[in-house]
Amino acid sequence: MSYGEVYTAESTMERRLQERHRQADARHLARQALGETKKKDRFYSGGLVWLGARLVSLGSRLQERYRSTPASAARPANRLAS
Repeated sequence: MSYGEVYTAESTMERRLQERHRQADARHLARQALGETKKKDRFYSGGLVWLGARLVSLGSRLQERYRSTPASAARPANRLAS
């Protein structure tokens, strides 16, 4: 192996190592960012669960209220004229 080949191989290994370090740093930063997001999500999750339950309750009450329609409203439109 000549000096040029050794230098090229060493340079390639060095570049790969640097790239791996950059990738590891990026993963670390991503984990940190997600960790902070998860903490925020936990903060809001209780309120969102409460709001969701209230919306379901309201929707159910509205469905029950408007489900029972009067007999005249249930007839087809062509029979209303007669």
